[in-house]
Amino acid sequence: MTNTVFASIMVVDDKLENLRLMVQILDDGGYQVMPCRSGEEALRSLASRPFDLLLLDINMPGGMNGYEVANQVHSLTAYRNLPIIFISAYHDIDVKTKAFSHGGVDYISKPFHQDELLARISVHLRIKRLQEKLSKNNEHLEATCCELSTANQRLNKHWKIVHEQLSEIATFIKRTNQIDQGAFYSPLSIHFDTGMPDIDRELGDLVDGINQTCLEMVSDFTKRETAERELHSQHKRTLLLMTIAAASNAASNPMQAMKIALEEICIFLQWPVGHIYLVDTKPTLQLTSSKIWYSNAQNNFTNFQRATEKTVLRYGEGLPGQVLEQAKPVWITDINNNDIRRNNNGKQELNIKSAFAFPVILEGDILAVFEIFSLQSQPPEKDLLQLMSEIGKQLGFAIARKKAETRSTELLSEVQQLNADLEQRVNKRTHQLEQANQQLHELAQAKSQFLSTMSHEIRTPMNGVLGMVELIEGTNLTDIQRHYIEAIRSSGDTLLTVLNDILDFSKIEAGKLDLERIDFNLEKLIDDCAAIYSIKSMTSQVDLLADVRPGTPLIINGDPTRIRQIVVNLLSNAFKFTSQGKVRVTVLTINPHNKPRLKFEVSDTGIGIEKQQQSEIFSAFSQAEKSTSRRFGGSGLGLSICKLLCELMNGDIDLHSEPNRGSTFWFTLPILPLQTQMQVPVHSDKLQNKNLLIVDSDPEYCAMITAHTNSWGMQTQSLLDIQKLIDNYDKTIENTNAVLLTAELSEEQSLKLSEHISISNDSRPAFIWVTRGHAYLNSPLLAPHRIDAFLEKPFGIIQLHNQLTATFSGISRKFKTAPPNDLPHLEYLHVLVAEDNAVNQLVIKGMLNKFGISPVLAKNGLDALALFEKSATEKENKFDLILMDCEMPEMDGFEATKQIRLVEQKQSGHSNVAIIALSAHAMTEHKEHAKQSGMNDYLTKPVSLHTLRHIIKKHDSRQLQTDAALHHGLIPSTY
Repeated sequence: MTNTVFASIMVVDDKLENLRLMVQILDDGGYQVMPCRSGEEALRSLASRPFDLLLLDINMPGGMNGYEVANQVHSLTAYRNLPIIFISAYHDIDVKTKAFSHGGVDYISKPFHQDELLARISVHLRIKRLQEKLSKNNEHLEATCCELSTANQRLNKHWKIVHEQLSEIATFIKRTNQIDQGAFYSPLSIHFDTGMPDIDRELGDLVDGINQTCLEMVSDFTKRETAERELHSQHKRTLLLMTIAAASNAASNPMQAMKIALEEICIFLQWPVGHIYLVDTKPTLQLTSSKIWYSNAQNNFTNFQRATEKTVLRYGEGLPGQVLEQAKPVWITDINNNDIRRNNNGKQELNIKSAFAFPVILEGDILAVFEIFSLQSQPPEKDLLQLMSEIGKQLGFAIARKKAETRSTELLSEVQQLNADLEQRVNKRTHQLEQANQQLHELAQAKSQFLSTMSHEIRTPMNGVLGMVELIEGTNLTDIQRHYIEAIRSSGDTLLTVLNDILDFSKIEAGKLDLERIDFNLEKLIDDCAAIYSIKSMTSQVDLLADVRPGTPLIINGDPTRIRQIVVNLLSNAFKFTSQGKVRVTVLTINPHNKPRLKFEVSDTGIGIEKQQQSEIFSAFSQAEKSTSRRFGGSGLGLSICKLLCELMNGDIDLHSEPNRGSTFWFTLPILPLQTQMQVPVHSDKLQNKNLLIVDSDPEYCAMITAHTNSWGMQTQSLLDIQKLIDNYDKTIENTNAVLLTAELSEEQSLKLSEHISISNDSRPAFIWVTRGHAYLNSPLLAPHRIDAFLEKPFGIIQLHNQLTATFSGISRKFKTAPPNDLPHLEYLHVLVAEDNAVNQLVIKGMLNKFGISPVLAKNGLDALALFEKSATEKENKFDLILMDCEMPEMDGFEATKQIRLVEQKQSGHSNVAIIALSAHAMTEHKEHAKQSGMNDYLTKPVSLHTLRHIIKKHDSRQLQTDAALHHGLIPSTY
């Protein structure tokens, strides 16, 4: 719809999106628009420029609401008659009534149709223009009336003079008895015949003047009366439009709106009968009678009504059909027999003379036809038909709005029903979820119990294994034996780490796993990871290379346990899927100048992974192919744990792989700032400017060793063919300080090389032989003065550095004595150990013996309680410390602890002996259980000498007393 007459409209709404929509609609309609976000802004804008109409929201929080704005606007003289249309999402009749009471000319409910808004604005602007025109006409009429009043006064003055003259003339004539005085009051019909021509002429001129004056006065009064009637008629029509608009707004449905309009029109015209036909498009376009009537006819019109309601009119048929055909009002001055829609009896019943009908139109479609009947013959009135046309359009918009409101109510009802259904479904689903959560909770408890039991069953034998390893490490061992023992210990530590990760898997998924942040030696961590797979490398003939690239920070901050777990897991997979070739772990720095990160790579020459399977490789319980678990074993859980751990450490993980060409798994971690002044490893000055020759057939291996030895200040060369060393021995070793012999030698090559070495002079280089397993045992090179040192593949870079340093320092590395026992002597402590496992009894006893402690052993809680009760009565044999296993037959450690505390309460009233839980359980709830039962501390199996020493020192009452005395200066610090 386009506005053909320029108009300026102000829109007030606190919501920006509503303003944008209204501006777009009105701008498309051809109006000039002024948007305002508040009532205060609107009042300021009104003072600066004129507006033709105001669209006003009601609810505007934080300032003036719509009602207050309307009152302020209408208080301004210039805007006293400004049309205000309220637009609001409220549908209550009270809100609408209040809007009209505050000066609103219309009320539009949100949401609204664009065409409806434009049509209503157009109607009210036309009404405003009619009112302005009416006001101007009133002013003109008032001026005319004023002029007429002045003329009337003047005429009265002249009439008085004429009357006086007539009286004088009449008196004169009466005296002459020529004519009756009353004849002078007949207009324009008096003739004088006095016999005196001069007097007759003067009297004739006087009468003509009187008649002319009377005619002019009558004409003036006639014009004024006509203007007053026109003004009154326009006012009544305007009131009719406003009345129908307000009534239509207040109507509850379209039919009620049309019924109200029909009544108002009939009352306005004072025509006795009105009726409405409805347009039906199915099956064809036709008119059907409604039940809506208006009548104030005194005669009975039952037959007329019955005949009308039975009549269906087609296109162009009857008065309503002509309206449907012409799409405009039709007037019939004299209804005759051609009106075929009703029988003659019906018309004669009311004695109908005239009628007119007009359409109700919306967007070009006729919705209904109003027909109004008169009992007198009425000529057509063009202005009246134009008024009815406007009413028809207005009703069309009202019907559309009511339908929209009805549909909105229906939709609201549907939404409420849907919400009720949805709420019911949600409640049902919630109940199902609660049941499912209960089941999951029970499953989680069962899982937790299973993991706890599994942890206990694994930790119990691991305590024996690692405990024995730690005891063996305190004896004299060869380098090879110590290497094997370290591999056993490292493997056991890794097994415990994996076990802990399995127990923490649920915490990882829930995002509750706590990460450690400490400074540690990265190179040592990588060497330890490689040492775990040294035996695997020797037995599988798969070379293992471990390389922390030179220039990479050796001391870093992070969680070494989690990094170790990821590397070990990736190494495990690499060896699992590699039958020949090599496995390499590499650490380097990437982006050194912009947010540097550490990149860990584990590559292999194994079976590789298909492209389509790589996307799922990090999913829990997923493997590269369905047969993988049958061919290689494993649960497919390791890589998913690696991914979760990387994400927790703000890192990422991915892979590159090709089938039958191997795989490279890599992950990156941020380089975090150090927390301590941990000393960075320093390269030995014994290696500066030393010449090293590497003999190995693998260029990659030679390049790796060369990069590190050169970074230590050495001059390194490589020889890929051992035979060249044998054939050109003297020339090859010239100016060489050490030979790192890693190549595989045949028996003949070993013999020949042995001969070369045996006849060499004192300046010959040192030979370090790198062997795989026990391959060297029967070699001629084992003869005295042949080989200076041995390294076993795979070896770590730290191990190579230390061996070269020892070689150039003249220190033999073939054997190593046990480290000195620097453990404190605590033979004064009387310790009770409650442990039902015989191996673990042997381990804990052996560890306590290293402190000079000879413990008393009990095989269950019942025996421990009996031994404690007996010792409690003896002053000299009271226990200072109790190591209490938690799960034992007869009586477990928790119950035994409770009974011991009861004994102490009876004897002294307080707890004296320190009871330390010694348990294979690592779950938090077990630690809480131990605390609640009365235990002082908690040791998780397997137990190391370091942790045992720490716990004894923590709970040694004599040591605590001595430390206190030292602190206060009571005894010298020689203890």
